[in-house]
Amino acid sequence: MADRAEATPFLENRYRDNEGDHDEEQGYIVRNLQANAHFKHGIRILKVSNSFFSLAAFALLITSAVILQVGPFEAKWMATAGIRDLAIGLGVNLLVSIPVLFLELPTIINTAVHLIMSIVILVFSSKLFADGWPNDGFCHRWIYPAPMPGNRWPSPIPTPESEECISARVILRIVMGVGAGTGILIGLILIALTLFQLIAVIRTKFWERQKFLSLNALRSWKPKGFTVQFTLTVLPQGESGAGLDSTKTAAPPKKSTNTVEGRLIET
Repeated sequence: MADRAEATPFLENRYRDNEGDHDEEQGYIVRNLQANAHFKHGIRILKVSNSFFSLAAFALLITSAVILQVGPFEAKWMATAGIRDLAIGLGVNLLVSIPVLFLELPTIINTAVHLIMSIVILVFSSKLFADGWPNDGFCHRWIYPAPMPGNRWPSPIPTPESEECISARVILRIVMGVGAGTGILIGLILIALTLFQLIAVIRTKFWERQKFLSLNALRSWKPKGFTVQFTLTVLPQGESGAGLDSTKTAAPPKKSTNTVEGRLIET
C-alpha cells in the first residue's frame, strides 16, 4: 500500500505533463490555421447576404431610374446622377461578390476589396439621400415672366402640382428610399466582413511563423554564375600627361632600313 501511495504523485505529474503538451500542441495547430478557417460560417453568411442585397438594391435602383424617366417630373438631374452612381457601385460589388462565393481567394485581397466597396457604397447611398431625394421641386414647373422696365430679372413663378405627379413622386420616394437604404445596409455588411477578416488574419499570428522570420535569409541571398567587378582609378591631370610622355620616350627608336642595307654592302 505504501509503494502504491508513493507512486501515485509520479503518475499524477506525468498526466499533467501530457496534458500540458496536448494543450501546447492544440494551441500550435490553432495558430497555424489559415485565415480562411476562422469565422468560416459567419463570413459565408455575410458574403451571401452581400450578394443578395446587392442584387435587390440594383434592381430597385433600375426601377427608380425608369420611374424617374417616365414620370412627369421636373428638375430631376440630381436624382438621375445619384441613382446612376450608386447603381454602378452596386453593380461592381455584385460582380465581385459572386465569384468570391465559389472561389477561395487570399484573405488580404478580400479584405481590401470589401473595405473599398463599403466606402464607395456608403458615400453614394448618403449622397442619393442628400442630393437626389425627390423633393417638392420635382412637381413644380417654373414660369419665367418677361422682364419689365423696373425689373429686368423677375423671379420665376411655380405652377401648381398635379395629382399625377404627386402620386408618381410618392412611388419614387418609396422605391428609391428602399434602394438607398439597402445600399447603406450593404455598406455595413461589408464593414462587418472587413472586421471579421482582419481578426482572422490577426488570429493566425503570421509574424511568429518561421517563413515570416526568415526574411534575413532572403536578404543575404546572392545569385551565382558570374561576377561583375569595376575598377576606377583617379589620377591628377599632370601625372596622367607625364605618364603618357614617359611611355612615349621609353620606347626604343626604330632603325632605318637604309642604314642596315649600307652596313651589309660594306661587309
